[in-house]
Amino acid sequence: MSGHRPWREIVRKSQISLAKRVTEQIVTAPTSRLFAWLQYVRPYTAEQAIKQEMPIGRRIGRGVFRDTYALVGHPDLVIKFPTDQSIRIYSDDAGHDSCANAEKHIETEMFNVRFINKSAAMAALRPHIPTIYFYDPLTHVQVSKRYRKVSNSEESIHASRVLYKLFRAVAYNIELDFGLANTMVDENGRQILVDLGFRRIR
Repeated sequence: MSGHRPWREIVRKSQISLAKRVTEQIVTAPTSRLFAWLQYVRPYTAEQAIKQEMPIGRRIGRGVFRDTYALVGHPDLVIKFPTDQSIRIYSDDAGHDSCANAEKHIETEMFNVRFINKSAAMAALRPHIPTIYFYDPLTHVQVSKRYRKVSNSEESIHASRVLYKLFRAVAYNIELDFGLANTMVDENGRQILVDLGFRRIR
């Protein structure tokens, strides 16, 4: 971002002298330093982060409201940047349209994640929501655990149905996007709903 110093000027000179390349300072950095850097520079897009010499990997996912990228040196993490999209998502009983954009979508997801993690009534859902390690409420950038896409279509449909039944059993009035693209699995084969931003859980 304009006005911010890149990583090479932020880290100590002694650290820079030990590195063959500036990006190695980020690639080998503990996640706490990575998150501190994100909080300092606050890139809104992947392009801005790359200009600040952050090792953004290839884009591995694209949705209406977010683009997901790999993080070089952190194979177990992904970073998500909001898009500038806005869509009409539903009409209420009075016929009023409700529009959603990336900001509202991500704020809703963070509310739902916190609500599920704190509510005793939602305990059964906790193993099936994404682990989010970093969130900046200003830029709406997230860093979360990386999950595996379900490659087999039949398995994906089954995983999506399992999650839908589980979430509906715990929160009967829940309205989330259980589409196949939002259903992934962790290292133990457990189904994870990676997008919780459709509506707030009540």
